[in-house]
Amino acid sequence: MAAGGSDPVEAGPGDAGPAGPGPAGPGPPGGPPGGRQGSPPVNQLAVAAIICAVGQLLFFFVAAIPAVILGHMARRQIRRTREGGDGLALASLILGYIGLGLGLLVAASLAGFLLAWQHRSTQFPQVPPMLGNGG
Repeated sequence: MAAGGSDPVEAGPGDAGPAGPGPAGPGPPGGPPGGRQGSPPVNQLAVAAIICAVGQLLFFFVAAIPAVILGHMARRQIRRTREGGDGLALASLILGYIGLGLGLLVAASLAGFLLAWQHRSTQFPQVPPMLGNGG
């Protein structure tokens, strides 16, 4: 034991540790040291929603539908249970709606192109080339 009671092993219950008290002072009895409260658990629907939203890179707008549905369900659960993950759910909604919008835009463009191509091919039928001048 060192003189002056500076031995960290024999520090009293109210004494600060070697790093000093936490930012909020000593915590409540039975709580985490430093007065920090644990963050709430992340909502699992929010995690699934963001996975679907990022999955649009591989599965295009098909993954946007579950991203939007799961994102809405997750936000509803988060408001009710006070879990974490609201940012994940919001990001999945934004990405999901962007994916749906782009998917609809691509589908409408493709349909317009196919209709125009079909109309052009019926309006101006292809005449087979003649083998000779007939002359």
